[in-house]
Amino acid sequence: MSKTSSEFGFLDKCEAGQLVRVKIGSIGEWAIVGARDRPIFPLVVLTGADSPYCINLYQNGHIDGDFDTYAVLKCGTDYEIVPDHAGPCEIGVGQMFKRAGSLVLADTDRYLVVGQRGQQPTRYFDIATGKLRGEPGGNTAWYAGWTLWSNLLRPIVDRSPLIEFRRGA
Repeated sequence: MSKTSSEFGFLDKCEAGQLVRVKIGSIGEWAIVGARDRPIFPLVVLTGADSPYCINLYQNGHIDGDFDTYAVLKCGTDYEIVPDHAGPCEIGVGQMFKRAGSLVLADTDRYLVVGQRGQQPTRYFDIATGKLRGEPGGNTAWYAGWTLWSNLLRPIVDRSPLIEFRRGA
C-alpha cells in the first residue's frame, strides 16, 4: 500500500484496528474494524446517523449482506484519536458523558463508548486492541468531543482532522 492511498479489501481480511470506508446503506462511512472474538466481530461506525455505534459482523454467525458483497477501502492503522481538551470533560466518576461517542482515557488506555445503532451505549471499544470491554475502572477522564487524524491520508486532509466528533454537555 502506498503512503497516500487506500486499497480495496473485504472485512474478513482486515486486521483489528484498521480504519476503513464501508458501505452502510448507500453511503461510504468511516469505521474501525474490531478484533474477532467469536461470536463477536465488531465494526465501530464513526460517521453517519446515530454514530458512533457498533455492528456485530458475526450477527448471523458469519459476515453476510452488504458487508460480504462490497469491499471496503482500507486506510491503514496509522491514525490517532485525540480528545478535545478544550471541550467538556468529566474526571473520575460521573454520568454526564457515559453515552455513545464519548472518548474515555483510562490510565494508559483509550476507549470509545459505543452501543448498537439507535440504542443506549453498553460497551467500551478499546482503540488499541479493537476489543469490546466493560466500563473501565481506575483513573478516568471522559471527553464529549474528539478528532481522528490519519497519517496515511494526511496529504489529502492536511491540517484538518479526518473526523470531528462533538457532543454538547
